[in-house]
Amino acid sequence: AMSRNTAVKTSGKAAAPRASGKSAAESAATKSVEAKQAGPERVASNGLTESALRKAPASEYMSPEQLVFEMTEAAAMSEIDVTLNFIHRVKELGSRIALDNFGAGFSSFYYLKRFEVDYLKIDGSFIRDLGTDKSNQVFVKALNDIARDMGKQVIAGWVETPEVLHLLQDIGAQYGQGYLFSRPALLDDNRN
Repeated sequence: AMSRNTAVKTSGKAAAPRASGKSAAESAATKSVEAKQAGPERVASNGLTESALRKAPASEYMSPEQLVFEMTEAAAMSEIDVTLNFIHRVKELGSRIALDNFGAGFSSFYYLKRFEVDYLKIDGSFIRDLGTDKSNQVFVKALNDIARDMGKQVIAGWVETPEVLHLLQDIGAQYGQGYLFSRPALLDDNRN
């Protein structure tokens, strides 16, 4: 079963997206229509492959500009040339890239500079205890500042409490993702 994965502006509230369809491209198209209705604050990802990306723009329900693809830091670092090529191809189609789990693995600022990603998604392990762990606060603030200065938007994962949301707002993170906004749901549970 597939679940949805969304990020919302830290200053906004999440609306539950609905998705249906049999293929990944159809599911992305449905999500994209809902994202368009919700506005630009929504970021959706569902693990599409590059071949599905090429097919998806043909859909009448979505445009490539409405898709944001997440790639984990570890996957991005495993084959640098493949990663750079994929990012280039996705951007040529008009879609965007989020570098997920940043801070949990290699965390090379050199590669952050080389990877022309649009979003930096800070690993949830730094967000979860943000209210009680001063070192996490320092780390998240530093990552946020670096990413923003590099022209990237910041997504904080695992936002579960209003306290953490307020800290992220104070830090200047632009997007939050986690149980505070919405619990994961099966796509089948969101059909009209």
